Amino acid sequence: MSRPRLSQRIADAALSAPVAHTFAAGLREIVAHGTEEQPTKLKLIDRLLGGELPDAAPAPFEALWPHAELFLTACIYVAVTDGRYGVEEARHVSALAHRLGLSARQLERLEARVFAELKLRGSRAAVDADTEPGGPGPVAKGQPAVLGPDGPTKG
Repeated sequence: MSRPRLSQRIADAALSAPVAHTFAAGLREIVAHGTEEQPTKLKLIDRLLGGELPDAAPAPFEALWPHAELFLTACIYVAVTDGRYGVEEARHVSALAHRLGLSARQLERLEARVFAELKLRGSRAAVDADTEPGGPGPVAKGQPAVLGPDGPTKG
């Protein structure tokens, strides 16, 4: 059985408004450390958090501790939206993980899980595109684009 989409996992976490603001601010920090794909990354943040957040002052960063894995997963998703996990983005995610008490080893495992999840999702999307009327959709038939740890690769 596959895991629910990240946006659903975030919704299921029922973040309070202050924590949601801190979550969103942390994701926007990833955008600031990334490449030129800022509009796409900002749209992803809005989708992940369900649109506009209710008015509230942000919680302290430490309020993310109970949601550390979920937050860092979202950070990695945002970072790789452009198909790359840049050095500056990776360093920033690492710094956030450290602030939330994760070791380098724990972050490495989380990154591996996220990349595998994204690769699987990309492969499924390619198969879906190939089977839709008028396919092959956004990828060349028989050449699904997948995200590897070093960026997009041909599957």
